[in-house]
Amino acid sequence: MNNLQLALSIGIPTFAVLLTFLYTNARIGSIEQRLIVIEADLRRFYETLGRHDGKIESIENRLNK
Repeated sequence: MNNLQLALSIGIPTFAVLLTFLYTNARIGSIEQRLIVIEADLRRFYETLGRHDGKIESIENRLNK
């Protein structure tokens, strides 16, 4: 085995691992961004749900009087 073959047999798998690592980091970053958006939507949902719950309780109180 000459030096070129040795360099290729070590370099190609190393390069593939590095590319996979970079691709995985990019995917994790995009997933984190999506989760941030989902978290904000859930906060707005529960805020609105709380407001509606309060309004429903006040309507129920008026009906029961």
